[in-house]
Amino acid sequence: MGRLHLNTLRWELGLIHTPAPRIRETIPWDDRFREAMEGLSRLEQQVFIRRYWYLDSTVQIADALGISRRKTTSILRRLRQRLCQ
Repeated sequence: MGRLHLNTLRWELGLIHTPAPRIRETIPWDDRFREAMEGLSRLEQQVFIRRYWYLDSTVQIADALGISRRKTTSILRRLRQRLCQ
């Protein structure tokens, strides 16, 4: 995967609200990662990035996004199943 600019990624996911200039030009996206992320809902993107980029626990993710822990684990399970196909 190409190198990601952390603040740009955070901005794209709505985790920070400072605009990132020329967002598509500053990130050398790996095609498969970009396509996979574009195929996810905004909530799924946020759960995925918080879990596998920031290594947040499911409890931290649930609290931050205002969803239940069960919903968080369910989203993660479905995402892993999709990635394995």
